[in-house]
Amino acid sequence: MSQNFEVLYEELLQFLYRTPWGLIQTTRSGEIQMLNPVAAKLLMPLAFNARMDNIFDLLRSARPELQALVDAATAPYCVVCEDMPLAGLHQQALGAGAAPSSVSISIFAQNQDTLMVVLRESQIQERVGSQAAELHALQNLPHVGLIKTRQALITWSNPAAHRMLGYSAKQLLGAPFTDLFAKGVGELLMEACLPNLMAGATYSNRMTLLPRSAGTVTLDISATSTLIAQQEILWSLVEIAAGAA
Repeated sequence: MSQNFEVLYEELLQFLYRTPWGLIQTTRSGEIQMLNPVAAKLLMPLAFNARMDNIFDLLRSARPELQALVDAATAPYCVVCEDMPLAGLHQQALGAGAAPSSVSISIFAQNQDTLMVVLRESQIQERVGSQAAELHALQNLPHVGLIKTRQALITWSNPAAHRMLGYSAKQLLGAPFTDLFAKGVGELLMEACLPNLMAGATYSNRMTLLPRSAGTVTLDISATSTLIAQQEILWSLVEIAAGAA
């Protein structure tokens, strides 16, 4: 378990520095504990008027109500705001001559003391939306299984997924998605993919699943979030070609 945790932690660090979204971890009072390069790029122009150590101070001119929204969100884990436009931030951060774009902010309470802040540019959001639309268009292809989950429970599946796993739509409906994996593996998958999905990115991996019949089946799995606040995820399952590594 320790080795698995170290691998997941390393993957998370790589994601923080490679993702096109700005990611910031703060305290409830706004003190910045961690931010990735994209977040630094977007916030740096605002640091001339405020020290770059408190997210609420940096964004006070664009969204003065952020601190009050956080104070009102008393649940340990909840969505404080999602895709809220930050007026004027893109003009300062992107500079003259940049393609038309805008920046929005989402804030998620991770626990009683910690917030995760996500800054996203509209052009990037459009690309993610396009990817989701293309994935949805694959629902009738015979070799692409699709499973939709909400709060880790299966809410919908397509015929290709039924064939790959040996379950009917009725048998899958309402079942925990993690039950399709060996004990503990499904939970590790969720822990690994949720940071990506909450930031609007996708997650892909090659996984071994447990079909209804005896034995196992190895599939390439991809995940994209359709409703972040409800943890609604669309999973795609692709059969591995013979001879593939």
